[in-house]
Parts: sequence; C-alpha cells; structure tokens
Amino acid sequence: MIIRNVRFAWESIKEGKTKSILSIIGIVMSVITIVVVMSLTSALSDFVENGYKSVGEDLMWVSTDTNNSVAGSSGLQIDDENHIKNLSFVKNASPYSVMSESISVNGVSGNISVAGVNDQYSQIMNMNVYDRFINASEYENGSKVCVISDMVRKKFLYKNIDPVGEQINISGNYYTIIGCILPPETDTDSGMESENCIYIPYTTFSKDYSKTNIEMIRFTVNDVTQISKYKSEINILLSNLTNQGYTYKIKSVMTELASAKDIFTYINAFSIVITSITMIISGIGIMNVILMSIFEKKWEIGLRKAVGASKKEILMQFLFESLFFSVFGVTIGVVLSWALIVIISFISGINIIVSGSAIILGVSLSMIVCLFFGISPAIRAARMNPLECLEKN
Repeated sequence: MIIRNVRFAWESIKEGKTKSILSIIGIVMSVITIVVVMSLTSALSDFVENGYKSVGEDLMWVSTDTNNSVAGSSGLQIDDENHIKNLSFVKNASPYSVMSESISVNGVSGNISVAGVNDQYSQIMNMNVYDRFINASEYENGSKVCVISDMVRKKFLYKNIDPVGEQINISGNYYTIIGCILPPETDTDSGMESENCIYIPYTTFSKDYSKTNIEMIRFTVNDVTQISKYKSEINILLSNLTNQGYTYKIKSVMTELASAKDIFTYINAFSIVITSITMIISGIGIMNVILMSIFEKKWEIGLRKAVGASKKEILMQFLFESLFFSVFGVTIGVVLSWALIVIISFISGINIIVSGSAIILGVSLSMIVCLFFGISPAIRAARMNPLECLEKN
C-alpha cells in the first residue's frame, strides 16, 4: 500500500510539473533559510562567546559617553583609574587610550593603532606575551618602550627575526620593542583589541601625543556574580569625583555577551517567522496542486471506490502526495543548506557546523504545513460519491 501511494504521488508530481516545482521550491527556500540562518547564528554566537571569554569573564570597563558629555569637560583622568584600582573588589586596573599613527620600519610604512596602557594591562586582557610586557618601572618613568602585536611584527618587521630589541619609529618617536603579543591558540575575536596595535606606557603616550584624558579604564573584578553591585559602586564613586561635566558608560564582558546572545536569539526568531510564512504560502500552493490532482483523477477515484477501495485508502493516497512534496523539498533544502554552509565556512574561515536542531525544526515545520494543507483535500477526495465521479467524467 505504501509503495503504491508513493507511486501515485510521484506520478501526480510528474503530471503537474510546473505547479509541483513551484510548491517544492517554496519548501526548499524555507528549509535553506532556517538551516543556514540558525547554523550561522550558532557559529557566530560561539565565536563571539569564545572571544569575550578569551579576555576573561571578570573584565569590566568604564568609558566616557561622548554623546552626552558637556563641551569642554575633561573626561576620565588618571586619578579616576587610581580610585577604581583602590576599590576592594578590583584585582587589576589600567588606563586605555588609543590613537592612529604612522609607522616606518625597514622601509615599510603604514598606519597602526598606538595604545597607552600600564603594567597590569596584559593580565587584565589575558594576553599571551612573548618575552615580556611593560613593567611598573617603565610605566612610572615614561620609558620609550613598546610591545607590538603579531600582525605588526609580520607586516613591518622581518617575519623570522626576534623583534625584541629592535627600534621602531612611530610618527617621529622611537621606541624599543620589549615584547610581542602572540596570537590566540583558537580563532576568536572579542572585538576589544586591534590586531594592528602597539602598546606603550600611558605615561609615555600622554607625553608624546599630548593626551591629557583617558578614553577608557579597563579592570578585572573578584566575583563575576556581583557585576551589577560593582557597577552601582563605581557609579557612585565617579559621581562623587570633582571632574564633573561628562557622563560615562560602565560595561562588562558578561553584559556584552548577554546582549550579543539576545541579538542572535532575535535573528533566529525572525528567521523562524519568515520561514513559517514561506511554508504557509508553499502549503497553499500544495493544497491547490492536490485539489487539481483530485479534479483530474475523479474517474480514477470513482473507479477505485466502486471496486472496493475504502475511504482510508483514498485519504492516504492524497496525504502521501502531500507528504511527498514535503520530503522532496526538505531533502533538496538540507543538501543545498549543507553545501552553502561549507562554502560560507571556507570563505569566512569560521568553523560552521550544520545545526541539527535547525534541520529538525525545518523538517517538522514542513511536515506540519504539508499535512495541514493536505488533509482537507484528502478528506474531500475520500468522501466523494463514486457514482457522481464516474457520471461527471
């Protein structure tokens, strides 16, 4: 019986090729949408989460809100960093200011980011440093030293040489390289650090580039479960300081990660809504195809019922036809989704795995829609009077 119903379904699709193909395309596009979008958001969510966690879940930062600050206000100062550093729940703290400057090394010129930080910055950001980072003495004395990123080493220095001890010219200021930031072991990116960056003591930075205010203060805390409490305490602290006239933003890795996950959740929800709408439109098309099939097979239905076919057999024949659309469309959709994800993964360099839950959801939605829009025509066919079918034919 099952084999016969499958044969009937296949013959029906062949008879109405154009209408059948259009209905199947709708299911294929729906499956591709939900599988690709959910697989991408899952991969991107993991990528962002790993990136944030690579710098540490205990990381927080304060920055000046330039959009709401009073003109001429001083912004964050080095004293603010000292006050935050002295809080009981703060482990390490560092000022952070960055500028884009020109660089010339070994006959190669270009632009890089120069960041002014202190001796605790590498611990705060969980940096893997070759040789060493800036020390307390160099920070206090405003020494002409720097730590370069791996990208700067590869771009401006000879790739195979030890950069430590080399001189580097940044906008006419010469610095001695004391270390190099090694790339992470896994492909992650928190978006908080420029890959094309050179770190120098903030004391040197403020003097060489006439920078009097701090863009950001980054610090680590003792207990990540108390972030909301810490935010309140820092808010009170900064509100009581004398350098008024500006507003500031207090953020943490945990809150930023939660916000990123919310965005990916909304994207998934939106893709499900779009997929559902597309599925429903496809379902209406399938229902019309089956109704047309019933109209064209009236004589066949009448003859089968006349020789003893039950209502259930007629019902199952057209339900199988509806399900055949679903199975055919889902199969093509999953194969194309897998191929598309492989291509995107290769181009982007991000490891994207086909989401099993997305496939299950796509298959489930397709089956439900096809059954929903197929059951009414199938019942109608099962209830047909065999005599009327044969007479009208």
